[in-house]
Amino acid sequence: MEIINTDVFELGNFGIDVFHEKEFDDDRGSLKVFFETFHQSKDSNFFLTKKLSTTKKGVFRGLHIQKTPFKQKKISKVIKGEILQVFLNLDVNSNNFGQTIITPVSSKHNVTISVPCLFAHGFFASKTVVFEYICIGAYSEEHEICIIPDYLDLNMTMSNKDLQGLKCKDIITEIKSGNLLI
Repeated sequence: MEIINTDVFELGNFGIDVFHEKEFDDDRGSLKVFFETFHQSKDSNFFLTKKLSTTKKGVFRGLHIQKTPFKQKKISKVIKGEILQVFLNLDVNSNNFGQTIITPVSSKHNVTISVPCLFAHGFFASKTVVFEYICIGAYSEEHEICIIPDYLDLNMTMSNKDLQGLKCKDIITEIKSGNLLI
């Protein structure tokens, strides 16, 4: 059996992927992108991203959803701290269309949550939080919809991009009327 000693950055020569992490910081906390990978076969395309968000107390991230053809399913887990997870059902064929579901989730719960692609998703950091998530499906800034959670009674800090989003009642009206397809 042959043993090969190599540098971590040479692993690609052996068919092993090495991802360079990207980190983005602002006054709300930080976002680290561990990897983005794309797999294409004759039957399907598969895009996967893993991210880690460190978010300061009082910050709201979201509500976000990707519209066709860039729908994303998200798998999320609180690693440290506590959040209020917010889900907005935008599946026009669902009996729960337009409903917002809110639940507190902490690292003590030790759960992983799968967010369907027809739900807008966001979270409010009730304490400083470390939040991990995986996105299944490619991200496209042009296809992202930001929804202002103005109906939530929270004293929160949001990004400028999120503050310029659509109001919840407006997006629900647009989807119902057929003017916006998710």
